[in-house]
Amino acid sequence: MSDEERAHQKKYRGYRKEDKPFIPEALSDRFTDNRDPDEAPVFASSRSGAQRESIGTKIDTTLVPYELILAAAQGLNYGAEKYSERNFELGLPMRTLLGSIERHNQALKDGEDIDADSGLPHFVLLASSVAMLCHNIMQDMVEDDRPVAKRGIPISALAKGISS
Repeated sequence: MSDEERAHQKKYRGYRKEDKPFIPEALSDRFTDNRDPDEAPVFASSRSGAQRESIGTKIDTTLVPYELILAAAQGLNYGAEKYSERNFELGLPMRTLLGSIERHNQALKDGEDIDADSGLPHFVLLASSVAMLCHNIMQDMVEDDRPVAKRGIPISALAKGISS
C-alpha cells in the first residue's frame, strides 16, 4: 500500500469496494476464492430446500461467542473515551499490542482479575487488544516493529520440548 493510499484510508476510514483487506499468508486459503471462474457455482441446500452458494462455504461468524464481542467492545469503548473513537485503526506498533496482550494475560495467570489503571477486568482488555491486533494485521495497518527472526531452534519447537 502506498503512502498516498494509506493516507486516504486514514482520512476516510471507509471501505472502498476495490480495497482488499490484507490476509496473512497462513490464512489465505481460508479467505481466498480459489475456484476456476469458468466453473459453474456449486449450490448447497438448507433443510428447507432453499439453495444458496454460500451455505457451508463461508466462515461461520456465529461461532464467535457474543461474550467475546461484548468484552472486546467494552475495552474498545474505554479506549475511545481515553484516546478517541477507533483511534487504533490509524495503526499501532505490533510490539505495543503484543505487550498489552502479554501483560493482561500474565495478570490473569497470576490471579489478578481487575486492571488497576482502568478498573476493567483483564480479560476485557485482553479481548480488545487482540481485536486491535487482528484488525491492524488484516487491514495492513500494523507497524511491524518486531525484531528480525533469529537463527536457531524455533520457539514453536522449544514449546513442544524439542531441544535439537
